[in-house]
Amino acid sequence: MKFKLLSAVILTALSATAFSATEHTFSDGLKIKLNEKSIGSDPHISSDLRPYGGKTILAIANPDKNKISHNYFDEFNVGKEGMYIGNKKGADTIITEVISNSSSVLKGSIEVIVNPANLIIANPNGITTRSGFTTENIKNLSLATAKITDTSDKDNIKMINSKDGKLRIIRTNITPDAKLDKLSLISNKISIINSKLNANELNFNLLTSSKSKKTRSDIDVYSDAHGPAGVHKTKKTNLNRKPSELYISADSEVTANNVNINLLESKFNNKGSIHGRENVRITSKKQNEGDNTIVNNGNITNMNNTGSIKGKNIKIVAHDRSHMENNGEIIAMKNMDINLDESTFVNNKNIHNYGRYGNQETTITFYHSTFRNNGEMKNDNLLITNIASGKYINNSLLDFKHYDLTDYSEHHPDDHPMRPFSFSNSEKSNNPDHDTSDIL
Repeated sequence: MKFKLLSAVILTALSATAFSATEHTFSDGLKIKLNEKSIGSDPHISSDLRPYGGKTILAIANPDKNKISHNYFDEFNVGKEGMYIGNKKGADTIITEVISNSSSVLKGSIEVIVNPANLIIANPNGITTRSGFTTENIKNLSLATAKITDTSDKDNIKMINSKDGKLRIIRTNITPDAKLDKLSLISNKISIINSKLNANELNFNLLTSSKSKKTRSDIDVYSDAHGPAGVHKTKKTNLNRKPSELYISADSEVTANNVNINLLESKFNNKGSIHGRENVRITSKKQNEGDNTIVNNGNITNMNNTGSIKGKNIKIVAHDRSHMENNGEIIAMKNMDINLDESTFVNNKNIHNYGRYGNQETTITFYHSTFRNNGEMKNDNLLITNIASGKYINNSLLDFKHYDLTDYSEHHPDDHPMRPFSFSNSEKSNNPDHDTSDIL
């Protein structure tokens, strides 16, 4: 009832244009200021700011045919008293995009009034959230240090990293009270520091760096010439760029039904707690730049977990010569799936697959990849699939009840032989019923 009454009062404020403005300064000095693209008499593109009860209300631009309202700013900050976004016009998605050189600081609540909506805050210069930032009446929240490039597909709004701005979540608590269906953090540099994030779905989407250097490699590329006189020879291109980064501090907690971490040419350093009530999925790969380009990010560790990763189901997918290390704990209560494609996984501490669910399975799939266990690995059922040239090196405790190997390299024809699976074991299980010394 209180919410409906407040909405009705603010609806009146939204209908009054006499007090509209183009900028507002909060009590702590932070400012919100519309860009000239959102100022004018055309209601299809214009927005304005209106005062109400010590806060400001953003009256959004008219939504397009996809029900997306795109609002442009020179500055988009939220002071400690917070702000309202009036959605009288019934947008499904509201975009607030900074197109100047100013970064954003979010210290207060953002509440969508009248009709709930998805909210995208986009600022390629950088976004920092601090204590006091939260949301209300927002279904899906995206914080992106990126430039919006295409809104023609409402389910796949496209954006690019143009300035390498940082996304910093500092002493921020987003609790279940916010009722977020989805929280998406999108940047090439994400830091979660002394914060607790909770949503139904939580996505970390790492973007590639906007800065790169091209050089010629020593590798020749042959292609058909434009005429019948043979082939054309050129050199492959080296594309050198710094990796993107995701950091979660030791005093931070990330909790969701589903946690998705998409590492695109990234370094991921987790010291905190990641808990997926249903699923945790971590994927590491490089961006496809074409057959004639070699992407080089240097000798990096794509994942270094010194904290805790827990979930009912955990899936880790490593492509493109990724190197992943566990120096903390990874615990799956039902199923764990590790897929290694030309990559390496090193366990130096604990990987456990156990819980109240029956038939727990740990599946490891190898394609020209290596899994090295230097710590403790306990499983009910260990299932290994070797596509080609898989190698498991056990230097410590490997404990399981059942083991199964499927080796597809055995089925390749003689003229296309593939290396079979290799198991190297220098230790025995502490459990005599689970002896691993002669599994192959």
